[in-house]
Amino acid sequence: NTKELTINDTELDPLQSATFSETIEVNICDDMSLDTSVTVVMEKPEGDNVPDCTDAATYSFNPPTICEVNVNITCMTTGLSPNVACEDIAPAVEEADCDVPVAYTFTVDNIGPTTETINTLFRSFNLVTKDLLGELSEEERIVSSGESTTVVETMSLDICEGEREFVMTAGVDASPPSGESICSD
Repeated sequence: NTKELTINDTELDPLQSATFSETIEVNICDDMSLDTSVTVVMEKPEGDNVPDCTDAATYSFNPPTICEVNVNITCMTTGLSPNVACEDIAPAVEEADCDVPVAYTFTVDNIGPTTETINTLFRSFNLVTKDLLGELSEEERIVSSGESTTVVETMSLDICEGEREFVMTAGVDASPPSGESICSD
């Protein structure tokens, strides 16, 4: 877009300066470079034997990319009737009830304004880490604004052995297509 700003009847004495400004609104979520160019043409006053002069300047910057990704974990039993959230698993009545099949669902939500590419996705179950990135196709690793992608991992929990505490955490790193910043959760 080009816009011309005309200032009339401004006289400058030698070594004097003047400042003019204009406020514009830009959408920094468009992942772009902003370039502003200014050309100043000064005409000599009538009767002075001074040549006209022209000067130009350009100001450019890349606004920071806003990126926000969240990873959420849910856990549900599978193959039971009815299936329940893992935190609601009832104590085993018999030894046959000790192994409970569950599905952990890891959902990466892009809540920012730009498309993000998932670079790393991992989970840690009772301090044992597993890389989940390989569970996503190349297409699933690219998450548009407002969209999400999901990985499901199934396993069996032995609710009778040792402590009945199961700790699952997950982490994600993503970056916009320009690759200029990293988002983490």
